[in-house]
Amino acid sequence: MLTSYQLSALGRQQADRVIHLPVRSYIGAPSDRMPGLTADVLELPLRQTAFIELHCWNVGFPDGPAYPNEYFVDMGSPACTTLGEQIVVERIKPALQAARAAGMAVFHVQPENIARKHPQARYLLEPRLSGPAMPPAAIPGYGQARADRVHGPGYRDWEGWETMDIPRVVYPLSDEGVIITGPQFDRILRERGIINLIYTGFATNMCILDSAAAMKEMQRFGYRCILLRDCTLAVEFPDTIDELVNTKVAIRYIETWVGATATRDDFLAAVRTA
Repeated sequence: MLTSYQLSALGRQQADRVIHLPVRSYIGAPSDRMPGLTADVLELPLRQTAFIELHCWNVGFPDGPAYPNEYFVDMGSPACTTLGEQIVVERIKPALQAARAAGMAVFHVQPENIARKHPQARYLLEPRLSGPAMPPAAIPGYGQARADRVHGPGYRDWEGWETMDIPRVVYPLSDEGVIITGPQFDRILRERGIINLIYTGFATNMCILDSAAAMKEMQRFGYRCILLRDCTLAVEFPDTIDELVNTKVAIRYIETWVGATATRDDFLAAVRTA
């Protein structure tokens, strides 16, 4: 973790550096004409911008568990998991390295079972707030039965859960926070004066949108959220993977209701010329 003196020095170095990032979003009004996809160039001060790796997991990587064919977990299929691995190596890794080289803040958003494996998360942990107790299930046992039907009976006992982690190719550095909750992330971002969040990771139609500290939650906190649209992948099915149908639909949803998207190459060019 950076000391206050290091953060202050870094802030002075970054004070006048601005990223000019081409982005795309969807404009729906006036609804009788629907302008549609619109291109803009955002001026993002480097000291107010963070790069985020979200839910990149090592399933299928040499350092992680093999995909379990008997279950529907992780990216949903061996084919989709393999494609996700390529995206991590060929697209997310170079973007992450460029963000680091530019001095941009980097965070890793992970579920608690993975985050707790990293010492970078320890200083971020905070007491859980107990919410109202859930009422008894309307149909006792229905939720678990449905999950077993979708994911495979006994999927919670898959031994790979124990060895799942962030892939080594995008592993957190010692000064990069590993985030668990949205309120925790909001507190840290406000302390550092960060307001622009550039997301990468998985899955576009699930965790990128709806997990803790993901795009929808952080947008509700008032942050500008940008997804690198070729640094992500939705859970695709055998009849959608060839055309990446679910990924395209999720990206359009984000461009319309959540934030904006950019490409990895435009991001690389922006940070290299900042």
